Amino acid sequence: MAFTINLTGEITIQNIEGLHGELLTASKESGPVTLFCHNLTFLDTAAFQLLLSFKKSLANHSLTFEAVPPAISESAKLLGLHSFLKMED
Repeated sequence: MAFTINLTGEITIQNIEGLHGELLTASKESGPVTLFCHNLTFLDTAAFQLLLSFKKSLANHSLTFEAVPPAISESAKLLGLHSFLKMED
């Protein structure tokens, strides 16, 4: 079964616990995981690290980013993570 997480606003070290919990729940499900980013405005490096770790830990899941805002995509590029995370604008 597919699992979708809606990312909204700013995700930083101060509020990353919610995303961490959602990713843990998603990792227990079978099927692809989609992160819908249309309303996402900012990810700090801690958030990028969490997403990177999550992607690396997926065994039988695929991770897809949808509707990634240009500013988030550009940040991923600057960190050298755009290709690995496969963030599409």
